[in-house]
Amino acid sequence: MNENIEFLVFGRKRIGAEWSPAMDPGLDKLYYVYDGEAYYNGMRLEPGHLYIFPESRGKWELRGSFDHLYFDFFPYPPLMISGVIDLDIREYPGIKAVCDAASALFTVYDRREVVSEAKLTLEILLELIGRTVRLRSTGDGRVDRAIEYISARVNDHGGAGLTGRELAGLVNLDRFYFSKLFREKTGTTPGKFSRGLRMKRAAAMLRSGATVTEAALAAGFLSDAAFVCSFRKYFGVTPGKFRAGKPDPGSYGGEPEA
Repeated sequence: MNENIEFLVFGRKRIGAEWSPAMDPGLDKLYYVYDGEAYYNGMRLEPGHLYIFPESRGKWELRGSFDHLYFDFFPYPPLMISGVIDLDIREYPGIKAVCDAASALFTVYDRREVVSEAKLTLEILLELIGRTVRLRSTGDGRVDRAIEYISARVNDHGGAGLTGRELAGLVNLDRFYFSKLFREKTGTTPGKFSRGLRMKRAAAMLRSGATVTEAALAAGFLSDAAFVCSFRKYFGVTPGKFRAGKPDPGSYGGEPEA
């Protein structure tokens, strides 16, 4: 999959019904359920199943305790997932073995000491899952090249100023045809996709302790005010408040264990 994990909160925990999730807009979540009763947008999360929730903005509900392995993360470039992935991994012993090994690791060691191992574990899980289901939608390979180019530009230069015309020229396609293919694959326009990556890049930096000014510059903004406005429009919260809620790698979305 070749995703770089920009930000990661992980662990194995049993939480109680009184728990309420912290605000983590835009984070992808990977859960492996051991037991308990929890719901996401009304869908029961079944024991023995692994789930990926893209940009999890849905409604969570717990009834009783809930024991699960979890990874909350910003992948970069993003996973191209339009909906929740649900796998009964008892049918996939390799994936189950990795999950069980991660659970043991996070239980025995202080999670602050195994951040690198957790990132590697998540990358392995995403690779194995990618062999089972298509994490990326099908489509013209030239759109994939454009997405890689956008990701590289955002990563290296903040991505400001990218245009659909520039991207279409890069892959030798008519601008309008390219825009059509791009929307079919990603569900959005090249411009909005680029802005979304810039915001997620900035959010990952803020969660990792960067200042608002540092995150703004990395996202291609020369003005903190313009960055704050764009960030709040995208995530529904100011960069300062988002940064203030930064959890450490051993926490659960900023919330204590119930």
